[in-house]
Amino acid sequence: LLRSDRLQQIHIFSAILDLQKDGIEVRDVSAEEAEAQLNLALTGYTEQTVSNLMQTYVTANESFPKYMAILSKAKSSIGWLCEAINLVNNVGQQHLFIDAIRTAITNSGLPNVPVSNLLGLNLFVVKRWDELIDCAQKVFSETKKIAMNNIVEKKWNFILETIIACHFSSNDGKSLKK
Repeated sequence: LLRSDRLQQIHIFSAILDLQKDGIEVRDVSAEEAEAQLNLALTGYTEQTVSNLMQTYVTANESFPKYMAILSKAKSSIGWLCEAINLVNNVGQQHLFIDAIRTAITNSGLPNVPVSNLLGLNLFVVKRWDELIDCAQKVFSETKKIAMNNIVEKKWNFILETIIACHFSSNDGKSLKK
């Protein structure tokens, strides 16, 4: 027994109606029956889509404040680097720290880390941090421009912003929802 989903049924019955409009007879299916089946499939598909969108809306609405808090915290939390540099400097382990950071950064995809001392490391990380924040702000700004062109309904804008904030968070893809 073959089963089809509602979207497939919509395509099938739309095609049958198109064939019948072009004068091609489809065996065992009247135009009225095809129209009724198409309307039934459309109604079911619409209900399913609205249900899925509402579920997405609820999930995003619950998560959005958390993601925005993370983004806000990220914008103002570069101070940990200064604390780490001071600690390493005080214990005289600069070269080990720099090597460990350089290796970690290189292993994460940046091929050349031009750092030979703590000041260079600080400048490099702060520069990359600023680039990340600028990138996140540009993505948000461009998303708002798209939304202002009424491509998506205004009430769904926050879903896009939530997705963007999620991609810039450091949770390794794990849900922040508790």
